[in-house]
Amino acid sequence: MAADWQNRIYTDRLPIDMNTFIDWNYLHQVAQGDEAFALELLALFVEDNQPYVDRAKQAVNEQDFARVAQTAHKIKGSSANIGAATIQSLAEDLEQQALNEQSEEIMSLLSQLEDFMRSIQSFLGVEGIPVSSSD
Repeated sequence: MAADWQNRIYTDRLPIDMNTFIDWNYLHQVAQGDEAFALELLALFVEDNQPYVDRAKQAVNEQDFARVAQTAHKIKGSSANIGAATIQSLAEDLEQQALNEQSEEIMSLLSQLEDFMRSIQSFLGVEGIPVSSSD
């Protein structure tokens, strides 16, 4: 059952391979085998976390590194909840760079996070799942 779901959800239609940054087995377990629910969780992840990315960018511009670290920590936790290990790792790096007040590295990591969020949105659009965004 899980293998069928994974084979259906895997796709080569995106610039970033979703299989490299989403642990589909973990997400499948979280969703209790419900593919629609798994996709909904991904949509909620983007809707909930895109504002954090935006806030972190604003905080960098204001040199508020404590706020960058706080928002990175929130992204790190929510990405772990859905099995987005690559995003979790980026958020962990972002949190660490914020604690070290490394503006250039922070902006690069935020850009990468935005790319991953857009890839999830594109993937969900291909799957017919609408995602609200702050754009």
